Amino acid sequence: MIAGYTRECHYIAAYLRRHLSYIRNWDRKGTLAWVKWFIAHGRALTITEGNKLVGVTLVRLVDQPEQAIGYYTDTGGDCAYVEVTACEKGMMPYLFTLLCQTFPNADKMAWVRSKYSNRPVIVPMTKAKHLFQ
Repeated sequence: MIAGYTRECHYIAAYLRRHLSYIRNWDRKGTLAWVKWFIAHGRALTITEGNKLVGVTLVRLVDQPEQAIGYYTDTGGDCAYVEVTACEKGMMPYLFTLLCQTFPNADKMAWVRSKYSNRPVIVPMTKAKHLFQ
């Protein structure tokens, strides 16, 4: 383990590296620092089964989705920008429920996926609920 990072931080970073190929190429300390920010700001959501991590979502709250895409910011706004999600099969609805419970004032959700040519997807939270159930 690299000093200065909690066990939780190492655990989440390792999980993301295992599940997301592009993160495997990142510098290990850089990945840990990135995850540490989300943990320190209450923006790392995790689901476990027993002692096994089965889902992770890292979220930033912004006023407008564009703030999250072009700039690395978190304003505490009402748009939950999903930075990254990785989970075992069948866990997405649980992660989404956790996101809604953790950020009840978020009225929209946004994310970017490479399969959509890195185009932002922005939906009202009520519609997002139907997408992830």
